[in-house]
Amino acid sequence: MSGPALAAAVLRAEFGGAPPAPPCRGPVLVTDSFSCAPLFFPGGSIGDLAVNGTANGLAVAGAAPRSVSARFAVEMGFPVAELRRVARAVVAAAAAAGVRIAAGGASVVERGRVHGCAIDTTGVGATAGAHRLGAARARTGDEVLISGPVGDHGIGVALGAGVVSDTAPLHGLVAAVLAATPGVRVLRDVTGGGVAAALDEIARAAAVRVLLERAAVPVRPEVRRAAELLDTDPLHAACAGRLLVVVDPREAAAALAAMRAHPQGPAAARIGHLADPATGPAA
Repeated sequence: MSGPALAAAVLRAEFGGAPPAPPCRGPVLVTDSFSCAPLFFPGGSIGDLAVNGTANGLAVAGAAPRSVSARFAVEMGFPVAELRRVARAVVAAAAAAGVRIAAGGASVVERGRVHGCAIDTTGVGATAGAHRLGAARARTGDEVLISGPVGDHGIGVALGAGVVSDTAPLHGLVAAVLAATPGVRVLRDVTGGGVAAALDEIARAAAVRVLLERAAVPVRPEVRRAAELLDTDPLHAACAGRLLVVVDPREAAAALAAMRAHPQGPAAARIGHLADPATGPAA
């Protein structure tokens, strides 16, 4: 697990270690920080990552994103033209995601603190409180679903060409899945550390093991080839627009059908299930 992914997992475990809260209606708040190198890459930019990542954090909590604030940490000497370009990317991503930019700000930091600029965000969403979601709610026997091919973002950024990032807002897809079945227990937007990190977090939180069917995990041929050249595993490569769903096995077919019927999920697949940790090592 990478440094940022490990840090995020530790914080989620420590801040979210209490039993899942009962469903509640009202506002939901998330906060996050985004940095990347390069700032612009095939299929997106740091602006897309910041807006979509914040919206997705709300979505997997069961909330419809409403607004985002963005604070820029700008490296001393960073070209003004590039700062404008990043700001425009944030505005465009917010418009595409259907969220409002509620506030913004900036500070200048010494050289080397960030790669050009970084973006801290806060997102506000609203939930009807119909679902209880959380990694600790996963149970033995639950099915694991993924919304599409994995590794596109991490491999695309590493290569700089040939593979397009999958960065996208996921709240429309999440709404479709939650409307289709009450059996969803966990939602995760797969980010740094890839599918492997997301599943590891769920397994630890719920005290289960994951039986992963590697052949069932969708990976684009160009991503698989590039991963071999880069000596990495697509399961560990970052995504920026993929939804991981853990669902009651009795509701898995309905959830998968809802994902495949949505424009963001035609390649959705069942990739494994959860098992009792006492029965053997994870696959």
